[in-house]
Amino acid sequence: MSVAPERLQPEEPTFSVAEAAYIAGLEEKVVEREIDAGILVTGGGGPSVRERLLGAGAILYLAAISLHRTDMNRALRIALARAIEREDTAGKSSASLGFLTIDLDGVRASIAERLAAVREMHAAVVSDPRIGSGEPILRGSRHRVHQVAELDRLGASEAEFREEYALTPDQVRIARLYDRLHPRRGRPLRPAVPLRAVTEHVPDHRRG
Repeated sequence: MSVAPERLQPEEPTFSVAEAAYIAGLEEKVVEREIDAGILVTGGGGPSVRERLLGAGAILYLAAISLHRTDMNRALRIALARAIEREDTAGKSSASLGFLTIDLDGVRASIAERLAAVREMHAAVVSDPRIGSGEPILRGSRHRVHQVAELDRLGASEAEFREEYALTPDQVRIARLYDRLHPRRGRPLRPAVPLRAVTEHVPDHRRG
């Protein structure tokens, strides 16, 4: 799927560390190091990495330096991050720092598809304390996102998702991405469809 690049409009910090890493095509530990080194400014206010939120400019910076981060010292990375954030806020197509020029439109194009997927996920996944003890659910349904992702891992078919719970392939894809970026902690959830529909897809050695 081809997604047209969009300018990352100035906004409150929105993306978790895992989401930022996914959009920028980096490992989470790289994003965490940039935060710990004071290169990126985060919102969220908590000491936990899971509570750190990154804004639009940080995403562009991470994607822009993905191949050259280890060649830059801390001072240069800080200056570049601020330049990218400033020029992106102004809607510019590039950011310059001395002899170095970053093609922001090119960076936007490189992350457009993953950014669109995360924003679609943000819109499609909600929490309601009245449903499933506040577990994340797919908007407009009572289906817990992690349950849907687990069924997908077990091999439930598109027809089963559609017939048992009226879930579309796009909703299953969104659940898969959310589960990847926000894995559930704690006790495993019970299957969200009748066990007969699940065991058909479970290898014999796992049944019992």
